Amino acid sequence: QLPRQLPLPDGFRRHLLRAEDAELVNAGWEHGPSASLPVIRQCIEERPSFAVSSPSGELAGWALTRHDGSIGVVVVLPKYRG
Repeated sequence: QLPRQLPLPDGFRRHLLRAEDAELVNAGWEHGPSASLPVIRQCIEERPSFAVSSPSGELAGWALTRHDGSIGVVVVLPKYRG
């Protein structure tokens, strides 16, 4: 059985995405269409969407809650994959 919350490396933190993160999230989503920014912004503003930030505050990864309640646009930036 998985723990309710997996531990993060030292200094990393979990948090909700903010509307101002939408452009970075859109740029990091390699499967998105060129018109995906409004959809990503809507997901962040209207539903819980989560991120993990590095000790320096850089977004390391994220997951959005989509319009149908599914989790999508799941990305971990390459330098944080282990």
